[in-house]
Amino acid sequence: MSLSARSFRLAQIPVDSRAKIVSVANRKGGVGKTTLVSYLGEGIALWAGKRVLLIDTDKQCNLSGAYGVIESTTVDAAHAFAGSALRAIHQPIIHPEYYDEDGNPMPFAARSSSSEIMKEDRQYVCQYGTYIQHDSPHLGTVNKLGGMLDIVPGDSEALSHIHTHAEKYPARTLYERWESWLIDCDILNCYDLIIFDTPPLDAELNEALYQLSDHVIVPVNPSRDTLGSCNTVTMSCLAANNSDGRMRLVTTIVNPLNSGKLSKREEILLEPIFNYPAFGCFPKNEVFPRSRLIQERRDISVPPYIDPESFEKLSAEEKRAVKPPMSSLIWNKKSDPSRKKLFSIIDKLHQRIFGEPLPPEDDN
Repeated sequence: MSLSARSFRLAQIPVDSRAKIVSVANRKGGVGKTTLVSYLGEGIALWAGKRVLLIDTDKQCNLSGAYGVIESTTVDAAHAFAGSALRAIHQPIIHPEYYDEDGNPMPFAARSSSSEIMKEDRQYVCQYGTYIQHDSPHLGTVNKLGGMLDIVPGDSEALSHIHTHAEKYPARTLYERWESWLIDCDILNCYDLIIFDTPPLDAELNEALYQLSDHVIVPVNPSRDTLGSCNTVTMSCLAANNSDGRMRLVTTIVNPLNSGKLSKREEILLEPIFNYPAFGCFPKNEVFPRSRLIQERRDISVPPYIDPESFEKLSAEEKRAVKPPMSSLIWNKKSDPSRKKLFSIIDKLHQRIFGEPLPPEDDN
């Protein structure tokens, strides 16, 4: 359900004077949304020196898990057929800054999550820092431009409740709560780019996020299921354009299933996407890289942020242990073909989002 015409506060703010808002979306699961969100956020933080905020709205919480800001527990829950069954639930860790030096709680949600922002009786939500901060001492030359990456994690149970209670959380209400948080809590001025990792659903929350976004990126696999999913997302974005007069860009990017290039059969299958004027589709030869390097980066745990003072107190062995693994995998390996492809893709997305290319890399 699209939002009806109304006065949109966000539409009144010049887009060049606030953070750009991007949703990575496809109602089909398994197309690489979370992987793309992570790479796009880290790449623009490190290669463009920008302040980036990731927001996890998928109840699977894979993005949150990648940055170590959730904890998972197993509970005995009701089951329609078995009576009860074990189920894993994921919720944010207690925020590292929740208690002050005297042990007193701070005035924000102890487990700050994306679902908290959407509640009627919501508390203030505080973003979690990741290992990429402007003063991260263990990044070395990887973060020459002083970029920053924060995250608002998901909460599986709360997000599931929102997804299944559309009558209580209609798109209009969800949009207004997100809009209020972004504007009234000054989030739009604290960051240059905000990226939503959306759930694989055709739901009220997705409609609200399309309405909120300036740009929607649709990762697709070369499969027939992808075509209908792309059309659904695009139609929602066109409806959002009509509601507030704010133009939303839609970009599709192919994420091959088995290799780093498309077969002739896959190209023919995806021909409607390449030729559909509503899509700003990447060329056929510009696909998301699939390689051992990318796979290893996706499967490793990201260390937490360490402030410079704490880092200096570590032994040499401890410093090596907390060094972000991606600095030795993808971000530093300039000669690796997959990294070059990734840089090219992030550069093109950066141009579509900000209207300019990434800063040129030096040879050092």
